[in-house]
Amino acid sequence: MLYFPLPNRAGTITNANNFAGSSPNALNRDIIVGRLDHQFRPSDLVTARYYINDANTNNPGIYGNSASDPLADTTNIRVQSILGSYTHIFTPSVTNEFRYSQMRRKFIDSRTVFGENLAAKIGLTGVSSAAFPAFTIPGYGVPAGTVSGNVTIPGTGAALGNPSMVSRYQTPIVDQQFLEDVSWYKGKHAFKFGAEYRAGANDEIRDRGSAGAFAISPLITDLPGSSASTGNSLASFLLGEVNAASIQVSDKIPSRASYLGLFVQDDWRISGRLTINAGMRWEAEFPRYVVGNKMNSFDPNAINPVSGTPGVVTFAGVNGTPRRAFATDSNNFGPRVGFAYRISRPAGHGDSRRSRRVLLHHHQQFRRGSCFIGIFDLGEFLRSAGRNSKCVSTA
Repeated sequence: MLYFPLPNRAGTITNANNFAGSSPNALNRDIIVGRLDHQFRPSDLVTARYYINDANTNNPGIYGNSASDPLADTTNIRVQSILGSYTHIFTPSVTNEFRYSQMRRKFIDSRTVFGENLAAKIGLTGVSSAAFPAFTIPGYGVPAGTVSGNVTIPGTGAALGNPSMVSRYQTPIVDQQFLEDVSWYKGKHAFKFGAEYRAGANDEIRDRGSAGAFAISPLITDLPGSSASTGNSLASFLLGEVNAASIQVSDKIPSRASYLGLFVQDDWRISGRLTINAGMRWEAEFPRYVVGNKMNSFDPNAINPVSGTPGVVTFAGVNGTPRRAFATDSNNFGPRVGFAYRISRPAGHGDSRRSRRVLLHHHQQFRRGSCFIGIFDLGEFLRSAGRNSKCVSTA
């Protein structure tokens, strides 16, 4: 009982609601940003940028003893990003730009006394040393649904420890992006084409219950035949009687995913008033997979070789099961066409060299619908019509 708070206020006739407290959440954050631009020669420009964001939160809970407080929680977060770009001018009409960026993140959410082996201090064995074991004692502790910082108390409530969260480790989380594009101006045409590649990685361990979760019941101390009105879960707890117990040990899940896109476009200036824009983009998302083929699913139609009945647990990359979460869709073509037309002002409206314009753009993506957008700059009425234009997707 050294880990359980004493009453600090008068409760009801049944001694309920005899404790109240507030949790002071503390946030510390440091941010550093640096950038360098250098022109080696008139045709070569390099840009580099670095960003780091360190943050941590500390929530000691409301018990006055964060070791056993269900709401006590700490986080350790770091976000770093680097960006590098190189622009080279081959000729006055041909320019190449390459960009690379990487974002590397760390998110660690844990109990405030993570790893201090508090289970051994109360004589409990067979569980991890990661946190204080969780005890659910109906009628005592923090009510279900209570939210404080990153912690949400589950539907069972929580008296000592947290029955649904020990720690969450996400490190490293890495996102990389490669961009390459070439601009080529020839006559009345402005061509642009290039490629984009993205790769994402997330290594995660989500520990929901390695320190043990123990459910206490008032039925242990009730009078036979009078369970509705007798028995006390705290009395059962003091006797050391546990109704149910569980341990959850989580594996490390290293997941990976990537994306590739290619594009080409042309701005064709037909005349001083009319410009046609046309382009094509192809993209493919390579679905998530887990290193070591740790994903699994269930096939209700396959015959179980042990029981001879339908229903088999399948594992990614094993016995013909695909390694990725779903099939790669390679039929993502996005052609688009649009035009811009300049309309001279009518006589008597100022400088005749100034003009209004009409922009129309049509985009079609196979298997994902189409969109037609009009933007009109011909007066207040038509401007309003342009703002109210809608894009409708079709199956």
